[in-house]
Amino acid sequence: MTLKDNIYSMSIAGPEGPLVSGDVPAAYIYNGSIALAMMDNEDIVPVWPEEGSYIWIDNMCITADSTKKDLANAFINYILDAEVDAKMRNEMPCTDPNKAGWELVDESIRDIEALNIPDEQIKKGQYPITLDTDTLNIYSQMWTEFTK
Repeated sequence: MTLKDNIYSMSIAGPEGPLVSGDVPAAYIYNGSIALAMMDNEDIVPVWPEEGSYIWIDNMCITADSTKKDLANAFINYILDAEVDAKMRNEMPCTDPNKAGWELVDESIRDIEALNIPDEQIKKGQYPITLDTDTLNIYSQMWTEFTK
């Protein structure tokens, strides 16, 4: 049996579903998806790897050649508004660096364990590194073989 035989799904579209239903005993998914799963099934708990995990950063940006910079800035400012941010987190819970918005999020969401990553876990975390072309090609070949 290969690793692939033991993988139920590789998708970012609703990955918490099989976890909630009990179709899978474990999942490697974003903490927002774990939070959704925990809201539907109280038996689900996050597990933090002893060696740490990678640190992710969501971002918004405006391309250098954008012809709509004013609109893009207005949209980003809208998203960063504390009340708008809180509405988004109440609908799709995930870790939130917007402290003003986080304070407005429903307490039941703020208390979800998956959204409260322990400080020691964050200290052990690592940012993904940029791979050189040769290594990237090896990863690409491995992924292609794996997904056949």
